[in-house]
Amino acid sequence: MPWFNTQPRRPRNESETWFMQIYLLEQTESVVPTGDNWLGQREIIALHRMRFAKRRADWRLGRWTAKRALAACLKLPDSIPALAEVEIIAGSSGAPEAFRANAPLPVTISLSHRAGTAICSVVRGNARMGCDMELIEAHSQAFVTDYFTAEEQTLIAHTSAAEKPRIITLLWSAKESASKALRQGLRLDTRWLSVTKMVGTWEMHGWNPLHVRYRDGRIFQGWWQGNDWLLRTVVADPAPKPPILLEPLIPIQVGSGIVTTEVPQLGITATDLRQAGRCDATALTLRHTA
Repeated sequence: MPWFNTQPRRPRNESETWFMQIYLLEQTESVVPTGDNWLGQREIIALHRMRFAKRRADWRLGRWTAKRALAACLKLPDSIPALAEVEIIAGSSGAPEAFRANAPLPVTISLSHRAGTAICSVVRGNARMGCDMELIEAHSQAFVTDYFTAEEQTLIAHTSAAEKPRIITLLWSAKESASKALRQGLRLDTRWLSVTKMVGTWEMHGWNPLHVRYRDGRIFQGWWQGNDWLLRTVVADPAPKPPILLEPLIPIQVGSGIVTTEVPQLGITATDLRQAGRCDATALTLRHTA
């Protein structure tokens, strides 16, 4: 049996609020098997259609991450033959859909990868949910003009030069997550999405609240987490609880010793801890509300 119910529990009455629970797994390309025997037949066909090595590597990393996340959430076997029975297939919208033995699995998933790292978010049932991962990096003024609303451009203009890469990346990543939740991806004009709330601190642990409004008035609520080099966002409708990471107990090298950290409780990844020396010691608080 899955360790979460595959059918969402709805509110018992009108006064009760139901919050979606999102589970998230992060993997690096170093853990992906070199062979392809963990892929299903449809996945192998899709892989062979890809011309470029980088594209194939990113695609394989995303599929590996998704299969491991689903195995953890649904209590499925995680042997190579068992993982081959689980297939991640692009749907008609381009969004990934999960199957086992050609039957749809009762979950919604979203994938993102960047710089040899991938994340997969999983939620029970059929939901509007999307995740994104981005490197913190500088962007041109042309990029800001082309992809952000007038209000967002004003926010960026009033941000210090040192903090602009973070703010721009956070705004962009929130839009990416929301466009995936809408099952539109980069086909959607990102100016139709407006980030209306992003409050929190640039620290290596915990999740900070995030709201993105679509032009039809829908609000996608979610969470963001970042430090001075990497950012993750996830949004959904209905509103989700902070994501629970599916990482197990991981031994982390700290100085000359080893510290075991329970990642799901702290909301931090092994990558974050390894990069702790690169995190900004000064927390930055952002408030942008409409």
